[in-house]
Amino acid sequence: MIETLKVLCEKYGIYLDDSQLNKFDFYYNFLLDYNKKVNLTSITEKNDVAVKHFLDSMMVSKFIKLEGAVIDIGTGAGFPGIPLKILNDSLNITLLDSSQKKIKFLELLIGEMGLDIKLINSHTGEVPKNYLGRYDFSIARAVAPMYKLYKFCIPFVRPGGYFIAMKGPSYMNELDDPRFKYSSRCKVYEFSYDENFGKRVIIEIKNSPQ
Repeated sequence: MIETLKVLCEKYGIYLDDSQLNKFDFYYNFLLDYNKKVNLTSITEKNDVAVKHFLDSMMVSKFIKLEGAVIDIGTGAGFPGIPLKILNDSLNITLLDSSQKKIKFLELLIGEMGLDIKLINSHTGEVPKNYLGRYDFSIARAVAPMYKLYKFCIPFVRPGGYFIAMKGPSYMNELDDPRFKYSSRCKVYEFSYDENFGKRVIIEIKNSPQ
């Protein structure tokens, strides 16, 4: 895993030191072992995990300067929040998911890895109000269509902060959906890995006070 991930990341200008690579190696093995008991992901092959989970999570940092407090909405098995924390330990990361089984996995994982990450086990609409409007960035990866995702994520973002959605090649259908009212405010970053993985996009929306 270490060499595979190192080569992939360097191809896209992301450079990991030995300590970071070892953390990703532990993450991969812990995920695979736990996945035998609890279904966390259908992606388990080494190269696929390296690209679709680890590298894809970190690609946000190539287009957007993340700093301060970041909440990962619908994090699942920790993507993109944990890879972003491994890449930049100064980030104040919170992971939110409604699945108690996934939160238990994350609790064990971050404990084993010694990562300073906060966990919230809740649906977005049931999160205590003290978490709302306090984050610099709210990030979601393949959780729901944009018109729903915006409603889930924007309440967590402070005025002047950003909501970030990570999407695939059909993203234009979501931006053109009449139920989504904010397409004119979207900044879109497109990139791709190769023909096996297709186009990827990162959509950024600033939470303007007005």
